[in-house]
Amino acid sequence: LRPPYTTTDVGFRIGPRLNAPGRLDSAGRAASRARVRRLVRRIPHLPPGAACTDVTEASACLALFGPKVFSITEKLTPLDLDPPAKTPPFLLQGPFSRVPCQIVVMNRNENSGKGGIVFTCSRGYASDMVDAILAAGAAFGLRPAGENAFLRWLAKVAQNPDAQ
Repeated sequence: LRPPYTTTDVGFRIGPRLNAPGRLDSAGRAASRARVRRLVRRIPHLPPGAACTDVTEASACLALFGPKVFSITEKLTPLDLDPPAKTPPFLLQGPFSRVPCQIVVMNRNENSGKGGIVFTCSRGYASDMVDAILAAGAAFGLRPAGENAFLRWLAKVAQNPDAQ
């Protein structure tokens, strides 16, 4: 897994997600820390000497994927989730349904069924966040899908992540 070098780079593979936390060294590369999100049940292997703090209980991780996902997100965030200068996967930080979030745009191609985002927020907002997302997506037929549907989508994206 290639480490990120800027604050918006995201390394991706089935397993952990790695993104820079916002600190840069003098060369503009991510400084000594990174954040790993485990999106599946397997525990990632850490290199010798690496330390980590498990914040699973403090965070909520949600995903929106499929047709019309970006039409739904337009109702929930002022962030531009489709900046032309960025190639997915990439990280954005900002409000989503008025809640501070880290948002990873995994793929922008809604027509292929691969379009989607994964985002995290403080777990205290999770219930209200889900309610707001379902309300915004009701006109588009959005419904809860569960972990198995998420893992199938993630595998599809991982097969060809650069296909937009």
